[in-house]
Amino acid sequence: MTDTNSSKSSSGGKETQVTTGSCLCGNAKYTVTGAALIQVLCHCLSCKKASGSVFGANGMYKKTQINLQPGSEKSINVFEDKTPESGAIVSRSFCGNCGSPLFLASSKHPENVTVTSGTMDLEDGMWKPKMEFYCKRKPSWMNTEGTREIPSML
Repeated sequence: MTDTNSSKSSSGGKETQVTTGSCLCGNAKYTVTGAALIQVLCHCLSCKKASGSVFGANGMYKKTQINLQPGSEKSINVFEDKTPESGAIVSRSFCGNCGSPLFLASSKHPENVTVTSGTMDLEDGMWKPKMEFYCKRKPSWMNTEGTREIPSML
């Protein structure tokens, strides 16, 4: 796998996109192979507090699409978040050195991993939300176009 922002690898004549990502300090590095199942903005209180922003911007993938680079697991800590309004327990993985939020795993969807988009090495135009959750908590000043707005969680 390459260290560039995004590359395509050939597998039996079919091209698969490989995207790299890391935390702020670079101790935790990963690759994502293939496209996201969905790209979302989440306005729930839990995502707001975990991201330190007015929403979380995340891409959901199958667990098999995510690969940690050797040695990265030593830097990753996990917080078991029991506060989500969905009722799920969300395992929030973050770098123990710099604090960057990296991954989320929901007890309601154990086959998937959510990757925080800000840690992905993306070029402009490679990430765009398709859906928004908990829009009942969306700031009134925020205007997004082309997303499906959901009042709570699916």
